[in-house]
Amino acid sequence: MGQSQAYPTLHDLLPRQELAAAIDAGYVTRKPHPELPLSLYTYTRTAQYEHVWNQVTMRCRGLVADDATGAIVALPLPKFFNVGEHEAGRPYAPALPDEPFEVYDKVDGSLAVVFHYAGGWRVASKGSFISTQATWGQRHLDGRDT
Repeated sequence: MGQSQAYPTLHDLLPRQELAAAIDAGYVTRKPHPELPLSLYTYTRTAQYEHVWNQVTMRCRGLVADDATGAIVALPLPKFFNVGEHEAGRPYAPALPDEPFEVYDKVDGSLAVVFHYAGGWRVASKGSFISTQATWGQRHLDGRDT
């Protein structure tokens, strides 16, 4: 059997001072898990409205880290942008490549962050361990033979 994957730590991915500054400025929130030694990091509406997109805010999109070790246990896709933001010359949203593409219907929904921790599968939404969506997802997984 192969070696297990080594996960980077939160501060390997995001410089400690920059993450602390983003939290202090209200651009990122840290939410502790109600039972496990985990924290969920996500960008805030303030970051959205003020267009504060940088390494920290773009990666804090449902990121989950172990409080004791700092290990990243869930690293969802980073923040992505609407096509109009790319076309507007925003520095955080570079121009899209000029190449063939496929178009799909956009269906609104919730980001489910699913990860394995402490012997079981866990679910969070982008911003909460206990949101309606996360709770539904957790119950759904718990009822399956995973």
